[in-house]
Amino acid sequence: MIDNKKNSFWLAFQYITVILSSFITLKLNISHFGIDLFGVFILISSFWGFGTLIDLGFGTAMIKFIAQSKQEDDYEFNALVSTGFIIFLIAGIIIFIAGNLLSDLVFFHNSKIIPVRFAGIAHPVFLLMGIFFFTQYLGVFFRSIVEGLNVFWISSRIVILYNILTLISVILTVVTGSNLIVLASCYILCSASTMLITMIYIRVKYRITLFKISLFSFRLFRRVLRFSISIQFASLSGAAIDPVVKFLIGNYASINYVPYYEIARRFSTALSGLFTTTFRYYLPKTSVLKRKEDYIQFLLKSGAGLSRLSITYSGFAFGLLQGAVALMIKLWFGYDEVIFIFLLLSVSEVINNFGYVLYVFLIGIGKADFLMILQFFYLIILSAGVAAGLIIFQSIMGLLGSFIAVVIINILLLWYVQRLSGISIKNYLSFVKIKKLLILISLIMFTILSQYLKLIPVFPAVFSLSILSGIFFFNDIKSLFMNKLKFGF
Repeated sequence: MIDNKKNSFWLAFQYITVILSSFITLKLNISHFGIDLFGVFILISSFWGFGTLIDLGFGTAMIKFIAQSKQEDDYEFNALVSTGFIIFLIAGIIIFIAGNLLSDLVFFHNSKIIPVRFAGIAHPVFLLMGIFFFTQYLGVFFRSIVEGLNVFWISSRIVILYNILTLISVILTVVTGSNLIVLASCYILCSASTMLITMIYIRVKYRITLFKISLFSFRLFRRVLRFSISIQFASLSGAAIDPVVKFLIGNYASINYVPYYEIARRFSTALSGLFTTTFRYYLPKTSVLKRKEDYIQFLLKSGAGLSRLSITYSGFAFGLLQGAVALMIKLWFGYDEVIFIFLLLSVSEVINNFGYVLYVFLIGIGKADFLMILQFFYLIILSAGVAAGLIIFQSIMGLLGSFIAVVIINILLLWYVQRLSGISIKNYLSFVKIKKLLILISLIMFTILSQYLKLIPVFPAVFSLSILSGIFFFNDIKSLFMNKLKFGF
């Protein structure tokens, strides 16, 4: 209980720190480099971010198996760590080489994505961001060891340190008037430094053999690979979503909308991520579930409680705080387009928050094969929906296609969980107060429609949403803070 609260506190604090530092750096970078040049940098970063996020396959597998094996003998545990390191090292090298081979095909032969005037600096920046990816990728492996030992508060401090170093680097880049090559080099230095700190901490604190070739085990390799391969493909599809959406915006709307989308995406994912990151420790909890009776008990207690909490949190973050977020966007960035895009993304994040516990439950009990298929299907319908929306609406309103995709995927998630456990969907939805979720979605959608049809000015619209959400969720939000997130523990 105490460990859960400590983990949750530091995970939440980590996310708040990431939010603040990311928005400051984004503002500084756009002001210094200009929206067009930094838009190119964002696209390059997203491409390598696609590679970085592949760690959700091997990284999640390592957390799961370390959590299961920490009670076993030291030799087995150290063998798992050494085997995992080799997996990450080989995978990182392959992705780095493949990324550079694909760079011309994806970016540099498309002048709509990389304008000719930026081609000279884009090539070296692309290579440097590839090196940055490699250090990030290995860093994820070492953090997965810490998280598998259920000391998320340590990994959170490491992430916080990385973001502080990144913020300092961006400030120095702006003050000295440096170019994107210097910025990318600073990113590499920050990532490599925190990776080394993590390595040293693990070695000194836990006396773990981080790498020893004689400890490599083909048995453990097959065990990790068998589970992670499905998560790997699911993560591949998930990681592709952000660059694919940006690519579609650049082709069917305008490259100038990409930075607007990036700002709005950071706000929306930061708010939803505060919730999902705070309760990451649910993965070790679900990893020990074995029987159907265990599934039902978890889903109708901790699982349903967390889903119910997610609705209240969404009412607070994407309802009550809409006015404050809009004001922050206006004062800090000055773009009304970002506010509208944030509204479009909010309605999808509300659904994703609700389905988070179902996703973690399926990972924990080893149903990665289904998640692989589901995530790939999600990428297809989301890409088709966004592309169709952008073409039909001839505006950024086309991002609503992502909402339709999210709804479909979460319905399939709920259906599959019901099929596995035998729980009553009706009872589950009743307990989590699904009607409140539907009302929140309706309020956000009405606000979006009022902006699209230009019926109400932007700030009266979003502040009306805040007031209505505050009234509707007042008792739930009050209970959430008064009871100190009791459903989460």
